[in-house]
Amino acid sequence: MTNYPLIKFVLFFICGYLLQAIFNLNQDILFYLSIISLAILFVFQLLSNESISFIKQLFILITIVIVSGFYYSILHKQKVSYPFSLPRYSNVIAIGEIKNIELIKNERVSFSLRADTIIINDNIIKKQINLLCSLNDSEEKLRKKYDSIKIGNYVIITGNIIKPRDKRNIGEFDYENYLNNRQIHALLNVYGTHNLKIISYKQKPLANLIFDIRKNIDDVLTKYHNKNTLALLRGLLLADRSLINYDIKNEFINTGVIHVLAVSGLHVGFISLIFIILFQRLNPYLKYSFTIFGLILFMIITGAPASVTRATIMAIVIIISLMTGRRYNSFNAIALSAFIILLINPDELFNSGFQLSFAAVISILVFYPILNKLIANSKINSKILKNILLYIAVSLAAQIGTIPLVLSYFNKLSIVSLIANLIIIPLIGFTIGLGLVTILVAFIIPAIANYYASANELVTYFILFSINKLNNFPYAYITVNQFKLFDSVIFYSCLLYTTIFLKKVHSIYLKLIVIFLIFCNLYLWSKINDVNFLPDNYLSIMAIDVGQGDSFLIKFPNGKTALIDAGNANKYFDSGKNIILPLLERLGINCIDYGFVSHIDADHCKGFYSLIKMKKIRTIYKPAIDSSDRDDVNFEKYLRNHSIPYKYYNGNVIKFKEARIYILSDSNIMKNSIVSSNERSGVIKLVYGNTSFLFTGDINSKVERLFVIKYQDFIKSNVLKVSHHGSRTGTSEIFLNYVKPDYAIISAGVANRFYHPHIEVLDRLKKRNIKIHRTDKEGAILMRSDGSKVNYVNWKKLDNSFIF
Repeated sequence: MTNYPLIKFVLFFICGYLLQAIFNLNQDILFYLSIISLAILFVFQLLSNESISFIKQLFILITIVIVSGFYYSILHKQKVSYPFSLPRYSNVIAIGEIKNIELIKNERVSFSLRADTIIINDNIIKKQINLLCSLNDSEEKLRKKYDSIKIGNYVIITGNIIKPRDKRNIGEFDYENYLNNRQIHALLNVYGTHNLKIISYKQKPLANLIFDIRKNIDDVLTKYHNKNTLALLRGLLLADRSLINYDIKNEFINTGVIHVLAVSGLHVGFISLIFIILFQRLNPYLKYSFTIFGLILFMIITGAPASVTRATIMAIVIIISLMTGRRYNSFNAIALSAFIILLINPDELFNSGFQLSFAAVISILVFYPILNKLIANSKINSKILKNILLYIAVSLAAQIGTIPLVLSYFNKLSIVSLIANLIIIPLIGFTIGLGLVTILVAFIIPAIANYYASANELVTYFILFSINKLNNFPYAYITVNQFKLFDSVIFYSCLLYTTIFLKKVHSIYLKLIVIFLIFCNLYLWSKINDVNFLPDNYLSIMAIDVGQGDSFLIKFPNGKTALIDAGNANKYFDSGKNIILPLLERLGINCIDYGFVSHIDADHCKGFYSLIKMKKIRTIYKPAIDSSDRDDVNFEKYLRNHSIPYKYYNGNVIKFKEARIYILSDSNIMKNSIVSSNERSGVIKLVYGNTSFLFTGDINSKVERLFVIKYQDFIKSNVLKVSHHGSRTGTSEIFLNYVKPDYAIISAGVANRFYHPHIEVLDRLKKRNIKIHRTDKEGAILMRSDGSKVNYVNWKKLDNSFIF
């Protein structure tokens, strides 16, 4: 550490940030503590007594912690919160200044607005509110508006204010928290470019210059490349991954190469090489000065993410070392880059990009020399093989340090990552190089740019093809469900101990024994803070929040699972793929044993398509086919095409050891009475011991009476899934008189256009003192039965426990 004084300083500087972030001490107290500590340090400096040198050194470190904590309290912006009472408002007028504009997407232009006036239903709110605006219209109108608006323009906008989606299901990304931490209060959806009018053309020249450069580069990429290549290059060169579709991003994560989509050291290296070649004939000082300028410009154009800023600072330190003839030290350089980034923006410390970038580089600096030495001392004679192993060693070294962060953020450990990196990183290098050449040539000789772009499309094809094949390889990745900060601390502690121990011990057998014991400790300690949301020997029912739709996940005491409905799916969002599938992975459920389709309405069955495609459903139960309903016919065709066995509701009973599934719907009860899809909904009762749950799909009061007549007291249940999202057409008085539930679960979308649940239904439930749980208010709802009693489980409290 004595050779790297800057590292010691930066580590204690970061400690000050962390302590202040955790304990949030009063700023005035920190100010006075900083003054006192600096004064004491000044006194120590005046004293030259060697006996107090240790105390002096210790107090220097304490002072660094206190001062950095004070500095953090000054610069750190507390996250904002949604400022309105309702989750949605229509026809809102917002007046304010455009602060930032994102690159245009397929059918949307997004920008941030610092509004100083909000008008809601003639109520004028004079308060600064930051909105993330989304402008939607035809491609032609969007492009025209996109080209006309500028950063700094003062505008008046009419749209719908929406509360961002928070963490609605277990393990789900908290988008609201993400935006609030970035000082965004709410979303504003604007439908039609005519709803945005510029009332002041004031601009911010530098910000617009940078954005215009980004826009021009994007225009070139769009003109010369196909959809997939454009999406990849936009991510690689402009740090905008919004065009890369969900499935491709998932494949990058599963194969352990998601890091290549972040603009990083690889890109900075190419930029440095290009500038050095361009200015080769100039004298060294001019050559290096222009290269530094080019690197800084590239960093600004990409939006200065932590990975690019880190790589740029380290590259500049190397260049300055070459210019001045000083020795370059990688550890001091990375410490300097961390210090500069955190000095400008303390919140970067908690950014995943910052953490992954620095963890990867530090891990390479620590472990690559060890791996390099092992390869050099091996008996391998082939230079080609040795070079391949050295290349793999770099990737392995990076992954050693990033494993806990990858598990924390993505919950997946890629088994094929070494092979994937061996293939993908060189191809990404070609893509970046060809992309940069295409951009440069397009401004000089546009006709030739087509050839480079075509070559890049071929490289992109090989990248996506390779990743797809590796992703589909059996056991390509392992899902690790509950890896948190505490587990990361344990991992890094074990890693540090292992590194120190292995350097001091020479016996290979002792090394292997210690490594085995450390892995055992790591596994055991990491299990301490795991939470089992669906424990064995219980009947667990989870109402999944799929918005305006239904989906209920069930785990039986014997471990069998069922899914009643799967929400909706359209070209914008798929509940099955985007909500249910990640939830199943988070809960460690590989496949659903029984899928129940209450009826063939989109908000109940469309989410099943992606789950069936991913082979996540073993057997389907559904209402008898309605040959006049095209959706029903297509659904059964889809089941046959994917070899999924299916059965019709006909009073079926599925028996477990102590639990039963009773399908109450059958052909007799439907006969001559039911006409609509809602009325044909399957009604299912689950029984475990003395407890029961009743699921009613979208049936109305007319159908409820039929079930009362046929089943009478048998429909009595502890928990009722309220029919049709709480519509006034169902949950009748007579039905409630027979069901007599203790709990009512209502699955409905936040601020949905149907105004579900209806006030009349809520009044009926409240009149009977039934405990009401709603997905639009609470997100997912978890109920658990031990066979004698049903309990409501606060999963959010469980999910947030043992974070450290």
